[in-house]
Amino acid sequence: MQICVIDRVDGKGHDVAPLQRVSSSFDVQRISPHHVHDIRPNTEVLFIRAAYFGELGEVARRLPRLRWIHISMAGTEHLPKKVFRERGIILTNSAGVLDQAIGEYVAGSVLLWSKGLLRSAHDTSQALRVHREPLSNDQLRVLVVGAGGIGTAAARMLRGMGVAHLAGARRDPAALDPVFDEYVDSNALLSHVGNFNVLVASLPSSPATANMFSSTVIAGFADPCVFVNVGRGASVDHHALARMLSKHTRSAAVLDVTEPEPLPSGHPLWGLPNLVISPHMAGDTPDRHERYALLFEANLGRFSQGEPLLNRVI
Repeated sequence: MQICVIDRVDGKGHDVAPLQRVSSSFDVQRISPHHVHDIRPNTEVLFIRAAYFGELGEVARRLPRLRWIHISMAGTEHLPKKVFRERGIILTNSAGVLDQAIGEYVAGSVLLWSKGLLRSAHDTSQALRVHREPLSNDQLRVLVVGAGGIGTAAARMLRGMGVAHLAGARRDPAALDPVFDEYVDSNALLSHVGNFNVLVASLPSSPATANMFSSTVIAGFADPCVFVNVGRGASVDHHALARMLSKHTRSAAVLDVTEPEPLPSGHPLWGLPNLVISPHMAGDTPDRHERYALLFEANLGRFSQGEPLLNRVI
């Protein structure tokens, strides 16, 4: 079986043990995204470690024997899935690998606000000492919009911290994890968001989730509250969020994603003291490359034996 690994250009995770084991057992070609035209024409399996590699449609058309593609990320909205379906190519992703780490990021973001640490950090830079009363965890009421794998991991982390009430919104209410106390219809957010002082967005990118946190929904946020987005930036009206944060100075937001990324210079979100923006890195722990490769290695064993693959998208 001919396998091609399209590696990261920064070299991170290049020598993790699972890839070494795969290379010792199979015929593996490893190339950078800059050399995709050198992929061997008899390639049957592609492992895409270069996350947002964008030429897969063209590559697939040039590989008549290609049967399976695995990507080191959860999102697949950027991929030419129609081409894969037409060719009968299997697509698997790495959903679940980063859930725990992103859940930890959400918990830290909530505490940054509820314990007053964000305000204290600003006060420290100005040599100020202003007493405040932090919230206890049992005073937190949390709504997770996009209560799939990542949202559920965040909810479990928050539950473990003693959060009093957890509500989840997702497309299929029957799939809501028992960690949640309440189901919320994502099509009726305006009727619910004011009941929560913690709002977590972990939505995928799709036409259905675009602008879900519209200006109208954001105007209905409780004051004070914290808004954490670890999903996709396109789900949020960022100008409306900036207006809310400017008006509600006791509220805060932590954004790991924006639309676009990065935000342009002069955007109204920049410079707000009650906002933190991180560069889309909530789940990027150093061990993620080995975890991605372990999933690929496990699926390769299944593929070799003709067994169903984990995380199959197509």
